[in-house]
Amino acid sequence: MYLESLNREQRKAVEYFEKPLLVLAGAGSGKTRVITNKIAYLIQNEVYPSSILALTFTNKAAEEMKNRVNKLVDNINVERLWIGTFHYVCLRILKKHFNKINLSRNFVIYDQDDQKKLIKNILNDFNVEHDRSDIYAILNGISKAKQNYKKFDEMYGIEGYGKHFTKIANEYEKRLFEADAVDFDNMINLTIKLFEENKDILEYYRDKFEYVLVDEYQDTNYVQFRLIYLLTGNKNNLCVVGDEDQSIYGWRGANIENIMNFESKFDDPKIIKLEQNYRSTKNILRAANYLISNNSERKEKKLWTDNQKGSKIKVFAKSSKEQEVNRICNEILDLKQRGNNYSNIAVFVRTNAQTRELERGLRNKTIPYIVIGSLKYFDRMEVKDILAYLKFYNNRNDYLSLGRIINTPKRKIGKRSQEKIMDILRNHDADLEDIYRNRLLSERINNNVADFCKIFEEAEEYFDKNKLVDGLLKLIDVIDYKSYLEKYFDNAEERWENVHELVNDIKEYQEKSDDPSLSNYLNNIALIQDIDLMDDVDKSDAVNILTIHKAKGLEFEHVFVSGLEDGKIPHQNSLNSPSEIEEERRLLYVAMTRAKRDLYLSWSKKSFSYYGYSNNNEVSRFLKEIPDDLLEYERYKFSLSGKNKGGSNFRRKRKKSSPQGIIGTYKVGKKINHSEYGVGKIIATKFKNIVVDFGDSNLVEINPRKEEVEIYD
Repeated sequence: MYLESLNREQRKAVEYFEKPLLVLAGAGSGKTRVITNKIAYLIQNEVYPSSILALTFTNKAAEEMKNRVNKLVDNINVERLWIGTFHYVCLRILKKHFNKINLSRNFVIYDQDDQKKLIKNILNDFNVEHDRSDIYAILNGISKAKQNYKKFDEMYGIEGYGKHFTKIANEYEKRLFEADAVDFDNMINLTIKLFEENKDILEYYRDKFEYVLVDEYQDTNYVQFRLIYLLTGNKNNLCVVGDEDQSIYGWRGANIENIMNFESKFDDPKIIKLEQNYRSTKNILRAANYLISNNSERKEKKLWTDNQKGSKIKVFAKSSKEQEVNRICNEILDLKQRGNNYSNIAVFVRTNAQTRELERGLRNKTIPYIVIGSLKYFDRMEVKDILAYLKFYNNRNDYLSLGRIINTPKRKIGKRSQEKIMDILRNHDADLEDIYRNRLLSERINNNVADFCKIFEEAEEYFDKNKLVDGLLKLIDVIDYKSYLEKYFDNAEERWENVHELVNDIKEYQEKSDDPSLSNYLNNIALIQDIDLMDDVDKSDAVNILTIHKAKGLEFEHVFVSGLEDGKIPHQNSLNSPSEIEEERRLLYVAMTRAKRDLYLSWSKKSFSYYGYSNNNEVSRFLKEIPDDLLEYERYKFSLSGKNKGGSNFRRKRKKSSPQGIIGTYKVGKKINHSEYGVGKIIATKFKNIVVDFGDSNLVEINPRKEEVEIYD
């Protein structure tokens, strides 16, 4: 029988039905197997398939459940099961009770494109100047209000709109109703409203669903929890499966309190822990357990495995980001030479902006790659915006670039004015300066065009002298692009980091090129994009690049986590918030537990700041939470100029012992006096060892108990 393939705790979870059940399913512990076997067990115990509700977060997860149940149970029509996403299930309910919510039988669903068109029509009817970013900002505000079950006037703080947002949002809802349409957020909210206003319908579904299962419970938000609670009430027919240690979507509304407070929300629940991991090696799991044990907002559990011990986690510490990426690429090539497929290798980063350096490094080594869940770096909106400014500065006949930037950020040059400007440029042998000097358009538009032209005049002195970084910084400052992102985009910080990386890209080009002109740089970018187009022909065996958030639910034989520095992971915005630090730690935990066989962690001491200056990075505090005996450091004697001096190891000097007290004495930032190296500054601590920068372009790792060192005042 299929139950015999389960371990003891999995089987207990499958067979338990007495009280509400929380299955704490650690990474790689077989949670999907538990859910599907529980559904099969219910059916074989004479529960009708149509009386089982299983809620998922993705269509892919729902299809996988159906396929597995189909293999476990003979002669079953899986389509009779209510297995699907929250939206799918709510849509089925609304279609049955459409008249109770003032919709017709044939009501329609507005997708994102439909929503954008509707908002655009409203703004036009209200005579509000707008562009694509305005539409995005308004729709984002509407969605946030609905996901938190709030009124629109409670979202008053949307910058740039104030009280107008409520007017626009209410008009949006009014026109949705008039069009006999619902958007995705309304699918859930209208179902909740249906239940709360029609107790008989609520009781019908409570009776109908003899059992309710929820996958990835740690990712539920407020309205999803509310829906679950309404459907189950005080009945003992609920099983939720999740792992608070993998709760990493707080930024998009997921509420970890839903899983942490399960015992207080439901009557006398049962908790079963799935702690046996079937994915990773013992060393990887031990490291992950040590890391996550530092979180306070969690339920105690400890993953274990019967898998082999495996190799130690390899740590690459480099002096520059370029060297770090180069080392990752060389290791990938070595894995390939040893018979591994590129597709079994993944490189994780904390933010999308970090992919620029990785993409360049992989291209330079001719390693095929794909960026999962995101556009390639040079295809991202904000990168294309800034490059369009550079292209138009370089070539004033590049009207395609002009069309992209003439009203980005907004400068009150609307669509009709843009059409007139383009017509003059193309058909009347004129340039932009002619338009405002000869007053060819209205006074307001002429003045706006003049202001646009001044942007390039202010940057001209830098570009003419091939000071590309200074010119770019001036241009970005003049157009106030950061404020534009902050005003209109919910992920403004991520987009700004991509702009930051473009500055770094130009800085690197400027330092290495014999002729660092703007024209040559743009030609170089065009060649990169052309190579990417050719490479897209076959990605069947390619290295996977993705952010850790996109890695959830995936697994790879070999995993690299790049950028293990304070400010990257944990992210700089989380450093002053204990709860956000804990989510960052969970993020690294998720990254580590994706690895089946090999795990590599890397960081670099130096990186460029936005203004082109060099940053001194501190190694991530999370790396210090992993015991030394699980790590294998590849230590180099660094040259901060980027050149390796002699290729010697990141040295441990072993001399006779000198009593110095506890290692806590040697804190980051303190200076020490070493008998051989002299005075240096501690840049990282690692249990018994410290990493010291002695100011002679060398980093040295030493053990202060075994070497002659003293605190230097």
